[in-house]
Parts: sequence; structure tokens; C-alpha cells
Amino acid sequence: QMRHSDLVCFPGVVVETDGVKSVSVMEGDSVTLQSDVSEVQRDDLIVWRFGDKGILLAKIDVETNETSLNDADERFRDRLKLREARSLTIKKTRTTDSGLYEVQIRGSESSQRFLLSVSGSGLSPGFIAGIVFAALLVGAVVASVVIHYRHKISELEKRVGEYYMSMADGESVTLKTKTVLKEDDKVQWWYHDDNDLIAEISGETNGIFDGFDKRFRSKLVLDDKTGDLTINNTMSNHSGLYILEISSETRRINKRFIVTVKMMKVSVAKGGSVTLKTDTEIQRADEIMWTFGAENCLVVKADSAMTIGKRFTGRLELDKKTGTLIIRKIETADSGHFKLQIINIKKLSVMEGETVTLKPDTKVKRDNEILWKFGPQVTSIAEIREGAREIFDFADGKFKERLKLDQTGSLTITNTRTTDSGLYKLQMKRSSGDSDEIFCEEFPKIIFNFPIQISKYP
Repeated sequence: QMRHSDLVCFPGVVVETDGVKSVSVMEGDSVTLQSDVSEVQRDDLIVWRFGDKGILLAKIDVETNETSLNDADERFRDRLKLREARSLTIKKTRTTDSGLYEVQIRGSESSQRFLLSVSGSGLSPGFIAGIVFAALLVGAVVASVVIHYRHKISELEKRVGEYYMSMADGESVTLKTKTVLKEDDKVQWWYHDDNDLIAEISGETNGIFDGFDKRFRSKLVLDDKTGDLTINNTMSNHSGLYILEISSETRRINKRFIVTVKMMKVSVAKGGSVTLKTDTEIQRADEIMWTFGAENCLVVKADSAMTIGKRFTGRLELDKKTGTLIIRKIETADSGHFKLQIINIKKLSVMEGETVTLKPDTKVKRDNEILWKFGPQVTSIAEIREGAREIFDFADGKFKERLKLDQTGSLTITNTRTTDSGLYKLQMKRSSGDSDEIFCEEFPKIIFNFPIQISKYP
């Protein structure tokens, strides 16, 4: 059952719910995310990340005293400041800074999350102060005043257009529009920012999309009468900001939902075994990868069923049908965050000489970078960068004058040959969102895979 948290945050006030510190600030102000870490160890590595994708913001190596800020991400450029090792300050905040922040401490294997809401609504300080005062009196006043306080919460939510929702891992949540759709209404649901459209009602057509990295595959239900969006079987990577826009010639409705999905925590005695269940069904062609820790070290891949690295050698068992991972002979160093990634693979089969087009399942924005790769050597064959399209060619002229790339990211291969059979990979990067990541083992950041089998005869 979904729980709607009656949580309202105020500038300068930190509210903690379900282990997540929520902070609210007015647009343009500075905000400091202060961790509860009392002391850090000499060999600790402290990493600050933003959003469900874990965009790297800052890194501190306590032992070497080296500090680095991610200036490659234009969203936060020249606006971040580290104060000692325990806090991160964001200057000149913007509404797009709203979302989930996490500080991860490797070595101590601990982490803390912050839910930041940046409001540009222009609420007066007096209005906010009045609600803070009412909040302080809730435990001591009569029921009628409590009702008035709840009314004020509702009024603030209505004016700000922001809703805070919290649920446990595996539960479902419905983001409600609180309206009945009219015939000419256009409904759009965005995740995190306007680059990731996940659901849409336009005219007589309804659309549900898997999301930029497929995290919403088979998860979403869209109500065509109200526009309500339901996320089934939520996971921690569904936490974040959801944006609703309903528009027509006569009205416009905008709402923001900040969703927090509590991670499933498993406790086990040293030397015991633990099973990390996924509650999902793996498709036949899906690629499964488990990663561990703040640096997303690759632990195991389903295609090889072999442990990567020495840390977990001989202690893992992977169920290829469900993605469930069993870890045996648990050690204290195994404490941390395990993450499952499921990569969707499509199969196409065409006749030699025919034309085939590989189409992405997500809408490509103008500032997206697209890179197509082919074969076991993962050779780049086509790209879109800064709006310019370019076709690369093998040294042997394998695809010479047979590739076409359009602005949607679709790749067309004409006059196909049997030698064109193989794995085609599409890598998509949002120039305003992604940042360089550090991985212990290299693995592809792939959104779509296209194996093609070219036959000479029917």
C-alpha cells in the first residue's frame, strides 16, 4: 500500500523521514547538505552523487587529501563547494537542482541521502514562518488546530505544486493529477528533467516509455481518464523527481512529485549466506549485471556467469531466470550497496539485400549525443555530436555508402550482406546530465542492443 507522506520542508529547516533528510530552499539561495558523519577514517573515500543515475559531483580521498569537483557537468558548474569532508554546498540554486543527493563513504561503507526541493514559487517568508509555527504547536493544541495545520499543508502543496511521497522497495505508488481530463488535454509525464519522457496522452493516443535507461520497463500504468501515473513494484532507482504537465488551449497544470523509494536492507551474520531477490522476470535476450559499492564495481555478468575480480570468487550464484544473486561466506567487507542492471536486447532478422532500420525506443533530444557501435571489437560506425551527423567506415570498407543516420538516432543499413550479422550497440548520452563515471571493471553503458542475422535464403 502506498503511503503519502505529509511532509513540508522550509528554507533553513531539515526534516528527516525514513532515513532521508529533506531540505527545502528558495531558488537563488545557497544550501548546504550536512552529513551526520562524526569522523572519517584515514583510508576513506567520500563521494557525492546526484540523481538516480548517480551523477558524480565531488570526490574526496581522505588519505591523500585530494579533492575534486565535477566541472564537466554544466548543470552545477562553478556552483559547488566542499566544506571539510562532511558537507556539500550548492550556490545559486535552481529548480532543476531538486532531487536526490547521496554521500557515500567507502572504507566505512556507509551512506546518507538528502532530498532537495528548490522552489521558485515566490512564497512570502511570513507565510512560511506561519506554517513553521503551526508545525511546532501540533503536539500541544486541540484537534481543530491540527485540522487547520493540515489544511495549511494542503494549501502549501497546492501553491507550490510539489508532493512528497515515500514507499518501501517493492511497493506501488500512484502519482495523481487530481483532475479529470478534457478532450483536448495533452498529458506528459517526465522523469528527472525534460529529456526523459516516460508517459504521454495526446489526442487519441497513449504512450508509455521505458525511460532513458529502461528502468521503467513493464512498471508504468497510465490512466487515460485522469492522467494518473502508477509505478508498480518500485525499486530504489525509481527515486527522484517526476514532472507532470497538462496543457490545452484553456488550461495548464504543472505538478512535481518527489518520490523516495527506501532501499531494501538485508542483515546477515558473518560467514552466513544472503539472497538478493529481484522479484522480476528476465527476458530471454536480456543481459544481467550486478555491481557493488560507490564505484559500481562489476561483480558478475549473466552472459559469462563468472565472478569478475577476486573479491567474490567462488562465493556467488546467479539465477539467470530472475536475476537473483546469492552471496555465500559473507565477510564484513561485503557490506554496501549491490545494484542489478538489466539491459534490453532486441533481435532482428532480415534477408540479404534488404534494408533494415534500427530505431531507439526513446525520444532523442537535440542536445543528446548518439554513438552506434558494431561487432565484438565494438567499433564505432556512426555518431551524432552537437547536432552534426557523421558516418565512420571500416578500413576494409565494410559499410561503405550503406549507412544512414537520422536526427532521431535511427540507423539504416542498406543492401545488407551476411557479413553484417552481429551485435549493434547504441550508446546515448545527455550532455546536460551524464558525467564521467569510475568503474572497477569496464562494461558497456548500453541502452539498446540489436543482434542481426542476415540470411541468403528464405
